[in-house]
Amino acid sequence: MNPPPDVDAVAVSADLRPSAGLRASPDATLALVPPRVIARGYCERDRAVRRLLALADATAIALALLLAFLSEAAWPYVAWGLLTIPAWLIINNAYGLYARDIKRMSHGTVDDLPGLAHALLVGCLLLWLYYHIVPTGRIHFRYILVFGVLTLLFSLAARSAVRYRIRRRLGPERVLLVGDDDAIAVLASKLAGHPEYGVEVVGQIAEGACEPASADALASIPRLRGGEDLDVARIVAEHHVHRIVVSYGDVRTDTLRQLMRQAQEASVKVAVVPQPFDVMGPSVEVDNVEGLTVFGVYPPVLCRSARAMKRAMDIAGSLSLMVLCAPLLAALFSVYFFVLTPITNTLTRTQEAEADVFGLNASRQPDGFAQPARP
Repeated sequence: MNPPPDVDAVAVSADLRPSAGLRASPDATLALVPPRVIARGYCERDRAVRRLLALADATAIALALLLAFLSEAAWPYVAWGLLTIPAWLIINNAYGLYARDIKRMSHGTVDDLPGLAHALLVGCLLLWLYYHIVPTGRIHFRYILVFGVLTLLFSLAARSAVRYRIRRRLGPERVLLVGDDDAIAVLASKLAGHPEYGVEVVGQIAEGACEPASADALASIPRLRGGEDLDVARIVAEHHVHRIVVSYGDVRTDTLRQLMRQAQEASVKVAVVPQPFDVMGPSVEVDNVEGLTVFGVYPPVLCRSARAMKRAMDIAGSLSLMVLCAPLLAALFSVYFFVLTPITNTLTRTQEAEADVFGLNASRQPDGFAQPARP
Protein backbone atom coordinates (compact mmCIF):
# COMPACT_ATOMS: atom_id res chain seq x y z
CA MET A 1 0.00 0.00 0.00
CA ASN A 2 1.46 3.33 -1.05
CA PRO A 3 1.93 5.98 1.65
CA PRO A 4 -0.31 9.06 1.45
CA PRO A 5 1.24 11.98 -0.41
CA ASP A 6 2.66 14.91 1.44
CA VAL A 7 0.11 17.72 1.55
CA ASP A 8 2.74 20.43 1.33
CA ALA A 9 4.45 18.74 -1.62
CA VAL A 10 1.13 18.37 -3.42
CA ALA A 11 0.30 22.01 -2.77
CA VAL A 12 3.68 23.16 -4.03
CA SER A 13 3.49 21.02 -7.16
CA ALA A 14 -0.04 22.30 -7.79
CA ASP A 15 1.15 25.88 -7.43
CA LEU A 16 4.00 25.29 -9.88
CA ARG A 17 1.73 23.82 -12.58
CA PRO A 18 0.45 26.52 -14.94
CA SER A 19 -3.31 26.66 -15.17
CA ALA A 20 -5.16 26.12 -18.43
CA GLY A 21 -4.84 29.03 -20.84
CA LEU A 22 -2.15 30.75 -18.72
CA ARG A 23 1.58 30.90 -19.20
CA ALA A 24 4.16 31.07 -16.45
CA SER A 25 5.62 34.53 -15.98
CA PRO A 26 9.38 35.07 -16.50
CA ASP A 27 9.79 36.06 -12.84
CA ALA A 28 8.20 32.80 -11.69
CA THR A 29 10.43 30.86 -14.06
CA LEU A 30 13.55 32.60 -12.79
CA ALA A 31 12.49 31.95 -9.21
CA LEU A 32 12.61 28.22 -9.88
CA VAL A 33 16.18 28.34 -11.24
CA PRO A 34 18.62 27.15 -8.54
CA PRO A 35 21.33 29.63 -7.53
CA ARG A 36 24.78 29.26 -9.01
CA VAL A 37 27.21 27.87 -6.43
CA ILE A 38 30.32 27.85 -8.64
CA ALA A 39 31.65 31.21 -9.74
CA ARG A 40 32.40 31.64 -13.43
CA GLY A 41 35.76 33.21 -12.69
CA TYR A 42 37.81 35.29 -10.31
CA CYS A 43 37.15 38.95 -9.72
CA GLU A 44 39.39 41.46 -11.47
CA ARG A 45 41.74 41.94 -8.51
CA ASP A 46 42.16 38.22 -7.84
CA ARG A 47 42.70 37.55 -11.54
CA ALA A 48 45.38 40.25 -11.67
CA VAL A 49 47.09 38.85 -8.55
CA ARG A 50 47.26 35.36 -10.04
CA ARG A 51 48.61 36.58 -13.37
CA LEU A 52 51.23 38.85 -11.81
CA LEU A 53 52.48 36.09 -9.53
CA ALA A 54 52.69 33.73 -12.51
CA LEU A 55 54.60 36.40 -14.45
CA ALA A 56 57.00 36.80 -11.51
CA ASP A 57 57.68 33.05 -11.43
CA ALA A 58 58.19 32.89 -15.20
CA THR A 59 60.66 35.77 -15.05
CA ALA A 60 62.54 34.15 -12.16
CA ILE A 61 62.79 30.83 -14.02
CA ALA A 62 64.07 32.53 -17.19
CA LEU A 63 66.75 34.46 -15.27
CA ALA A 64 67.80 31.33 -13.38
CA LEU A 65 68.19 29.42 -16.66
CA LEU A 66 70.36 32.17 -18.13
CA LEU A 67 72.64 32.34 -15.10
CA ALA A 68 72.81 28.59 -14.44
CA PHE A 69 74.05 27.78 -17.96
CA LEU A 70 75.94 31.00 -18.61
CA SER A 71 79.34 29.57 -17.70
CA GLU A 72 78.96 26.73 -20.19
CA ALA A 73 77.62 29.03 -22.93
CA ALA A 74 75.11 26.29 -23.57
CA TRP A 75 72.40 28.30 -25.28
CA PRO A 76 70.55 25.18 -26.50
CA TYR A 77 70.02 24.22 -22.87
CA VAL A 78 68.59 27.67 -22.18
CA ALA A 79 66.34 27.54 -25.23
CA TRP A 80 64.96 24.11 -24.38
CA GLY A 81 64.62 25.14 -20.74
CA LEU A 82 62.51 28.17 -21.65
CA LEU A 83 60.02 25.83 -23.29
CA THR A 84 59.35 24.27 -19.87
CA ILE A 85 58.08 27.50 -18.26
CA PRO A 86 54.38 26.62 -18.81
CA ALA A 87 55.01 23.27 -17.10
CA TRP A 88 56.62 25.08 -14.16
CA LEU A 89 53.57 27.32 -13.83
CA ILE A 90 51.30 24.27 -13.82
CA ILE A 91 53.37 22.66 -11.05
CA ASN A 92 53.29 25.84 -8.97
CA ASN A 93 49.56 26.13 -9.47
CA ALA A 94 49.14 22.53 -8.31
CA TYR A 95 50.89 23.51 -5.05
CA GLY A 96 48.48 26.41 -4.57
CA LEU A 97 51.11 29.12 -5.02
CA TYR A 98 48.70 31.34 -6.98
CA ALA A 99 45.61 30.89 -4.81
CA ARG A 100 46.91 31.44 -1.28
CA ASP A 101 47.04 35.22 -1.70
CA ILE A 102 43.36 35.03 -2.55
CA LYS A 103 42.37 32.64 0.21
CA ARG A 104 44.16 34.33 3.10
CA MET A 105 44.50 37.92 4.28
CA SER A 106 47.76 37.36 6.18
CA HIS A 107 49.66 35.48 3.48
CA GLY A 108 53.17 36.78 2.78
CA THR A 109 56.25 35.86 0.78
CA VAL A 110 57.73 33.82 3.63
CA ASP A 111 54.64 31.62 3.62
CA ASP A 112 55.44 30.68 0.01
CA LEU A 113 58.78 29.11 0.96
CA PRO A 114 57.62 25.53 1.85
CA GLY A 115 55.38 25.09 -1.18
CA LEU A 116 57.83 26.77 -3.54
CA ALA A 117 60.73 24.61 -2.31
CA HIS A 118 58.76 21.40 -2.75
CA ALA A 119 57.56 22.45 -6.19
CA LEU A 120 61.15 23.20 -7.22
CA LEU A 121 62.28 19.80 -5.95
CA VAL A 122 59.75 18.01 -8.11
CA GLY A 123 60.32 20.33 -11.07
CA CYS A 124 64.11 19.98 -10.98
CA LEU A 125 63.89 16.19 -11.08
CA LEU A 126 61.55 16.40 -14.06
CA LEU A 127 63.84 18.96 -15.72
CA TRP A 128 66.83 16.65 -15.34
CA LEU A 129 64.89 13.83 -17.02
CA TYR A 130 63.70 16.29 -19.67
CA TYR A 131 67.28 17.16 -20.66
CA HIS A 132 67.94 13.43 -21.20
CA ILE A 133 65.17 13.32 -23.80
CA VAL A 134 65.65 16.52 -25.81
CA PRO A 135 68.44 16.73 -28.48
CA THR A 136 70.72 18.84 -26.25
CA GLY A 137 72.15 15.73 -24.64
CA ARG A 138 72.65 14.86 -21.02
CA ILE A 139 73.60 17.41 -18.40
CA HIS A 140 75.29 17.12 -15.02
CA PHE A 141 72.92 17.34 -12.09
CA ARG A 142 74.93 20.09 -10.40
CA TYR A 143 73.67 22.58 -12.98
CA ILE A 144 70.13 21.57 -12.07
CA LEU A 145 70.92 22.23 -8.40
CA VAL A 146 72.32 25.66 -9.24
CA PHE A 147 69.22 26.38 -11.29
CA GLY A 148 66.94 25.32 -8.40
CA VAL A 149 68.71 27.54 -5.86
CA LEU A 150 68.68 30.54 -8.20
CA THR A 151 65.00 29.99 -9.03
CA LEU A 152 64.09 29.87 -5.35
CA LEU A 153 65.90 33.14 -4.59
CA PHE A 154 64.64 34.93 -7.68
CA SER A 155 61.06 33.72 -7.15
CA LEU A 156 60.95 34.96 -3.56
CA ALA A 157 62.36 38.33 -4.58
CA ALA A 158 60.04 38.65 -7.56
CA ARG A 159 56.97 37.66 -5.54
CA SER A 160 57.82 40.20 -2.86
CA ALA A 161 58.20 42.92 -5.49
CA VAL A 162 54.95 41.92 -7.18
CA ARG A 163 53.01 42.05 -3.91
CA TYR A 164 54.42 45.50 -3.23
CA ARG A 165 53.41 46.69 -6.70
CA ILE A 166 49.95 45.16 -6.28
CA ARG A 167 49.34 47.19 -3.14
CA ARG A 168 50.62 50.33 -4.86
CA ARG A 169 48.77 49.95 -8.17
CA LEU A 170 45.62 48.03 -7.26
CA GLY A 171 45.23 49.47 -3.80
CA PRO A 172 44.47 47.53 -0.62
CA GLU A 173 41.98 44.68 -0.53
CA ARG A 174 38.57 46.10 0.38
CA VAL A 175 36.87 44.23 3.22
CA LEU A 176 33.29 44.39 4.47
CA LEU A 177 32.62 43.47 8.11
CA VAL A 178 29.36 41.77 9.10
CA GLY A 179 28.50 41.76 12.79
CA ASP A 180 28.81 44.05 15.80
CA ASP A 181 30.33 41.98 18.58
CA ASP A 182 33.69 42.08 20.31
CA ALA A 183 35.33 39.77 17.74
CA ILE A 184 34.59 42.20 14.89
CA ALA A 185 35.91 45.11 16.96
CA VAL A 186 39.13 43.24 17.73
CA LEU A 187 39.58 42.25 14.09
CA ALA A 188 39.00 45.82 12.90
CA SER A 189 41.58 47.17 15.34
CA LYS A 190 44.16 44.59 14.27
CA LEU A 191 43.61 45.29 10.58
CA ALA A 192 43.87 49.03 11.19
CA GLY A 193 47.10 48.62 13.17
CA HIS A 194 48.86 46.41 10.63
CA PRO A 195 48.96 48.02 7.17
CA GLU A 196 51.31 45.32 5.92
CA TYR A 197 48.26 43.13 5.34
CA GLY A 198 47.11 45.51 2.64
CA VAL A 199 43.48 45.45 3.85
CA GLU A 200 41.04 48.35 4.01
CA VAL A 201 37.72 48.07 5.86
CA VAL A 202 35.08 49.85 3.75
CA GLY A 203 31.97 49.23 5.84
CA GLN A 204 30.17 47.29 8.52
CA ILE A 205 26.79 45.56 8.37
CA ALA A 206 24.84 45.11 11.59
CA GLU A 207 21.44 43.51 11.91
CA GLY A 208 20.24 46.07 14.37
CA ALA A 209 19.79 49.77 13.98
CA CYS A 210 22.66 51.83 12.61
CA GLU A 211 23.85 53.21 15.94
CA PRO A 212 27.32 54.65 16.45
CA ALA A 213 29.89 52.04 17.32
CA SER A 214 31.37 52.11 20.79
CA ALA A 215 34.76 50.68 19.83
CA ASP A 216 37.39 53.11 18.59
CA ALA A 217 38.32 50.85 15.67
CA LEU A 218 34.71 50.76 14.44
CA ALA A 219 33.92 54.44 15.01
CA SER A 220 35.27 55.59 11.62
CA ILE A 221 33.78 52.69 9.62
CA PRO A 222 30.54 53.41 7.70
CA ARG A 223 27.66 51.34 9.05
CA LEU A 224 25.16 49.68 6.73
CA ARG A 225 21.83 48.14 7.59
CA GLY A 226 21.43 44.38 7.20
CA GLY A 227 18.49 42.13 7.85
CA GLU A 228 16.32 39.90 5.76
CA ASP A 229 16.49 42.19 2.70
CA LEU A 230 20.30 42.05 2.58
CA ASP A 231 21.47 42.65 -1.00
CA VAL A 232 25.08 41.55 -1.12
CA ALA A 233 25.43 42.07 -4.88
CA ARG A 234 24.42 45.73 -4.60
CA ILE A 235 26.74 46.39 -1.65
CA VAL A 236 29.64 44.66 -3.41
CA ALA A 237 29.07 46.70 -6.57
CA GLU A 238 28.72 50.02 -4.74
CA HIS A 239 31.70 49.62 -2.41
CA HIS A 240 33.90 47.39 -4.65
CA VAL A 241 34.19 44.74 -1.93
CA HIS A 242 36.74 41.95 -2.40
CA ARG A 243 36.20 40.03 0.85
CA ILE A 244 33.48 39.76 3.49
CA VAL A 245 34.35 38.98 7.12
CA VAL A 246 31.48 37.64 9.21
CA SER A 247 31.27 37.19 12.96
CA TYR A 248 29.42 33.92 13.43
CA GLY A 249 28.39 34.69 17.01
CA ASP A 250 26.54 37.90 16.04
CA VAL A 251 24.75 36.77 12.84
CA ARG A 252 21.71 34.53 12.62
CA THR A 253 22.05 31.26 10.77
CA ASP A 254 19.58 32.16 8.02
CA THR A 255 21.30 35.50 7.45
CA LEU A 256 24.68 33.79 7.26
CA ARG A 257 23.33 31.23 4.79
CA GLN A 258 21.84 33.96 2.61
CA LEU A 259 25.05 35.97 2.72
CA MET A 260 27.19 32.97 1.80
CA ARG A 261 24.97 32.12 -1.17
CA GLN A 262 24.92 35.67 -2.52
CA ALA A 263 28.66 36.06 -2.00
CA GLN A 264 29.36 32.90 -4.00
CA GLU A 265 27.15 34.15 -6.81
CA ALA A 266 29.08 37.46 -6.81
CA SER A 267 32.53 35.72 -6.71
CA VAL A 268 33.35 37.37 -3.38
CA LYS A 269 35.47 35.65 -0.76
CA VAL A 270 34.05 35.15 2.72
CA ALA A 271 35.98 34.82 5.99
CA VAL A 272 34.21 33.76 9.18
CA VAL A 273 35.24 34.58 12.74
CA PRO A 274 33.60 31.48 14.22
CA GLN A 275 32.91 29.69 17.34
CA PRO A 276 35.46 26.86 17.29
CA PHE A 277 34.87 24.14 14.68
CA ASP A 278 31.49 25.50 13.58
CA VAL A 279 32.45 25.98 9.93
CA MET A 280 35.28 23.49 9.56
CA GLY A 281 35.22 21.67 6.24
CA PRO A 282 37.43 20.62 3.33
CA SER A 283 37.28 24.07 1.67
CA VAL A 284 38.07 26.09 4.80
CA GLU A 285 41.39 27.92 5.02
CA VAL A 286 42.52 28.64 8.58
CA ASP A 287 43.87 32.18 8.75
CA ASN A 288 45.56 34.03 11.59
CA VAL A 289 45.41 37.80 11.99
CA GLU A 290 47.70 38.74 14.86
CA GLY A 291 46.55 35.85 17.04
CA LEU A 292 42.87 36.02 16.05
CA THR A 293 41.72 32.88 14.23
CA VAL A 294 39.71 33.46 11.06
CA PHE A 295 38.25 30.71 8.92
CA GLY A 296 38.27 31.60 5.23
CA VAL A 297 35.59 30.00 3.07
CA TYR A 298 37.03 29.94 -0.43
CA PRO A 299 34.34 30.11 -3.13
CA PRO A 300 34.68 27.31 -5.69
CA VAL A 301 35.93 28.84 -8.92
CA LEU A 302 36.26 27.13 -12.27
CA CYS A 303 38.30 29.61 -14.28
CA ARG A 304 39.08 29.44 -17.99
CA SER A 305 42.41 27.68 -17.53
CA ALA A 306 40.80 25.05 -15.28
CA ARG A 307 37.96 24.57 -17.74
CA ALA A 308 40.45 24.23 -20.61
CA MET A 309 42.54 21.73 -18.64
CA LYS A 310 39.44 19.73 -17.73
CA ARG A 311 38.28 19.70 -21.34
CA ALA A 312 41.76 18.66 -22.52
CA MET A 313 41.83 15.84 -19.97
CA ASP A 314 38.35 14.73 -21.06
CA ILE A 315 39.39 14.67 -24.73
CA ALA A 316 42.70 12.93 -24.00
CA GLY A 317 40.98 10.34 -21.82
CA SER A 318 38.29 9.71 -24.42
CA LEU A 319 40.81 9.30 -27.23
CA SER A 320 42.97 7.00 -25.11
CA LEU A 321 39.96 4.90 -24.20
CA MET A 322 38.90 4.71 -27.84
CA VAL A 323 42.37 3.56 -28.91
CA LEU A 324 42.53 0.95 -26.15
CA CYS A 325 39.03 -0.31 -26.87
CA ALA A 326 39.41 -0.34 -30.67
CA PRO A 327 40.43 -4.06 -30.85
CA LEU A 328 37.56 -5.02 -28.59
CA LEU A 329 35.09 -2.98 -30.63
CA ALA A 330 36.38 -4.55 -33.86
CA ALA A 331 35.93 -8.02 -32.38
CA LEU A 332 32.42 -7.21 -31.18
CA PHE A 333 31.43 -5.86 -34.59
CA SER A 334 32.89 -8.95 -36.29
CA VAL A 335 30.89 -11.29 -34.05
CA TYR A 336 27.78 -9.16 -34.52
CA PHE A 337 27.92 -9.23 -38.30
CA PHE A 338 28.89 -12.95 -38.30
CA VAL A 339 25.80 -13.81 -36.29
CA LEU A 340 23.61 -11.39 -38.26
CA THR A 341 24.67 -12.58 -41.76
CA PRO A 342 22.38 -15.68 -41.97
CA ILE A 343 19.45 -13.61 -40.75
CA THR A 344 20.02 -10.82 -43.28
CA ASN A 345 20.53 -13.37 -46.11
CA THR A 346 17.25 -15.10 -45.24
CA LEU A 347 15.37 -11.81 -45.15
CA THR A 348 16.86 -10.76 -48.47
CA ARG A 349 16.00 -14.03 -50.24
CA THR A 350 12.48 -14.01 -48.84
CA GLN A 351 11.90 -10.47 -50.04
CA GLU A 352 13.29 -11.35 -53.48
CA ALA A 353 10.98 -14.35 -53.80
CA GLU A 354 7.99 -12.29 -52.78
CA ALA A 355 8.96 -9.65 -55.33
CA ASP A 356 9.13 -12.28 -58.07
CA VAL A 357 5.68 -13.60 -57.22
CA PHE A 358 4.31 -10.09 -57.20
CA GLY A 359 5.81 -9.42 -60.64
CA LEU A 360 4.31 -12.56 -62.13
CA ASN A 361 0.89 -11.80 -60.76
CA ALA A 362 1.06 -8.22 -61.94
CA SER A 363 2.08 -9.14 -65.53
CA ARG A 364 -0.44 -12.01 -65.86
CA GLN A 365 2.25 -14.17 -67.42
CA PRO A 366 2.89 -17.23 -65.30
CA ASP A 367 5.54 -18.49 -67.74
CA GLY A 368 7.37 -15.17 -67.89
CA PHE A 369 10.56 -16.58 -66.45
CA ALA A 370 10.47 -19.60 -68.75
CA GLN A 371 10.17 -17.65 -72.02
CA PRO A 372 13.70 -16.11 -71.94
CA ALA A 373 15.06 -19.63 -71.30
CA ARG A 374 13.51 -21.14 -74.49
CA PRO A 375 15.96 -21.83 -77.35
